[in-house]
Amino acid sequence: AGASLRIVMGPVIAFGMVMLFRHIGWAPIEEGYELSQYAGVRTTEAIIILMGAMPAPITSFLLNEKFDNCPSKAASMVLIGTIAGVVTIPLILALSHNFIFTN
Repeated sequence: AGASLRIVMGPVIAFGMVMLFRHIGWAPIEEGYELSQYAGVRTTEAIIILMGAMPAPITSFLLNEKFDNCPSKAASMVLIGTIAGVVTIPLILALSHNFIFTN
């Protein structure tokens, strides 16, 4: 459940952050804007969304192993997240491309 929640909620939170940044003016978006004018901002938005879609890091497993705190559960979460990432990362990349560069 933890790995599934991470895979689903990570991109949702990242999209929410991008929308918040646009709403408060940190990532301005104007009607008919020139893409080259905001290329750095749009690239940063894409990176935020991509990082939100990435699976859980191996660091969590290593810390659980070091402190002997259910390392097998941590390893299974990393495995499930990594396998799910094979499907979800290309999907998130396609969605973020449509969301960022067509709005």
